[in-house]
Amino acid sequence: MKKDLPAYVYRKGRKGYLYFTRFGKTTRMHETPGTAEFAAEYARIMAGRAPVEAKSILALIEDYKAAESPAFPSTSVETNPGTPGEHSWKVET
Repeated sequence: MKKDLPAYVYRKGRKGYLYFTRFGKTTRMHETPGTAEFAAEYARIMAGRAPVEAKSILALIEDYKAAESPAFPSTSVETNPGTPGEHSWKVET
């Protein structure tokens, strides 16, 4: 029985990795049970804000959405001539 782990946290696999499973979503937990870091990670996941790994596409998208820099401004006039729906590559008939 898993009396040493909090609710929704389970050990899976041969190596006993910890996973938080609730509402059909499973998130791997990386911290050691019983530490302050584990408690903080558990609280974040319970609040609905699962940690995002730094090397994932989701992390990249979240960083992009959070950034207020003009790294990718809206389409400029040079790349989108004409009115919406009108493209320079259309063949005139």
